[in-house]
Amino acid sequence: MSYTTKIKEEISNTKSEIIAELSGYIRNNAIIQNNNIKLTSENLFLINRIKDQFKQLFDIELEDKIIGNTNFSKKDLHQIIIDKEYKNICTTLGILDDKGIYLKT
Repeated sequence: MSYTTKIKEEISNTKSEIIAELSGYIRNNAIIQNNNIKLTSENLFLINRIKDQFKQLFDIELEDKIIGNTNFSKKDLHQIIIDKEYKNICTTLGILDDKGIYLKT
């Protein structure tokens, strides 16, 4: 287990910490378009963590699928698509304001 993975396991236990982690991850790694959020990672621990956090915060069951990996890695590439409660999620995570306008960091 890498040092970074170990640190990620130790943080984010409170609601505000989970919101901050999800917001940061989505802002830096997701593709947001057509009222959905696509998250992609080779790290299955991270994908499962995100799914658990969405279940905890929004009571949404997310499923990941394995997609083709185009960067010559032998690891599977996992993707989550979030299309339920898009506006509520983005507002709660501080990505959109109440009017649906993207908030800059």
